[in-house]
Amino acid sequence: MHEATDSPDTLGPPTGPVPRAGPGPGAGLITLPPLVDQHSHGTVDGELGIGSFETHLAAAAGSGAAPAGTTFFDSWTGLAVRRWCPPLLGMEPHCAPVSYLARRRELGAYRSARLLLRGAGIGTFLLESGARDGLSTPDELATAADGAVHEVIRLEPLAEQVADTSGTVDAFIGNTAEALYAAAQHATAFAMGIAFCDELPPDPREVRRAAARWLALTVRPARDR
Repeated sequence: MHEATDSPDTLGPPTGPVPRAGPGPGAGLITLPPLVDQHSHGTVDGELGIGSFETHLAAAAGSGAAPAGTTFFDSWTGLAVRRWCPPLLGMEPHCAPVSYLARRRELGAYRSARLLLRGAGIGTFLLESGARDGLSTPDELATAADGAVHEVIRLEPLAEQVADTSGTVDAFIGNTAEALYAAAQHATAFAMGIAFCDELPPDPREVRRAAARWLALTVRPARDR
């Protein structure tokens, strides 16, 4: 059910006073500054049905299937979405998922994204570049969220692009250094998928051997097709 008292456009972000428990002066209210999302992706373009929406919830939950008798709307992420997102679109918290998605379709993808992003209280996004198609660009995200967006360069796609134009190990290493230097002129940070690193630089000979193996596995088979 839609709330009749407030238009969604009048619902402000939670960067002002918000509830806080505890005794003393000012009890019940705290003031939050704009937040920084340190690992962002673009928003999904277009409308989402309940199945595709659950696919994104499943990715956030990191599991392949919801427990028996539940859906991913019952996961921690799903419960958070149901609690905090519907009020930003003028609905009651924990409304039925189908009603929430219907409201998103009623408002349209862009307006819904704008209301949700601006209502999240995030002022700065560190946006990972090189993401899959169908997501908003840094400029589109900044406009919709009315915030600042800083690019984080993913190293794996960068290395793949360099490898496509590098026929030898020497060329690959040299071109990678140039690509990193060029990217560093506008990127805020670099990111990669390695979960653990001992923080020690590898031996240059090890780098060359690894580059040779990787080029043999990725570049040459692609050129043979």
